Amino acid sequence: MSESVSEDNLETKIEKNDPKLGLLTDLKVEFGQYLKRNEENNLAILKELRFIKRHYFFRSIFNIARTILIIFAVILGIASWNDIVGFFSNNLQDIISRL
Repeated sequence: MSESVSEDNLETKIEKNDPKLGLLTDLKVEFGQYLKRNEENNLAILKELRFIKRHYFFRSIFNIARTILIIFAVILGIASWNDIVGFFSNNLQDIISRL
């Protein structure tokens, strides 16, 4: 038991006297702080990226729906063009005849 105590004391003395070990522990602490900040930044970027992906997804759905509605309105307008022209020409003749 006395040997392990003396070895621990010896290692402690070496650590205190060795400037490289102090520098190494400082680098470890600094590196750990950089890793923590990097993880926080990555999570923030991931959150913003998910928002952007969701925005583009819903934007594409609304663009497709808008295009379908416009095409439907144009087809409906073309199909009922004769009825629209006939309605206005009959009403226009009635209005002119009343004057």
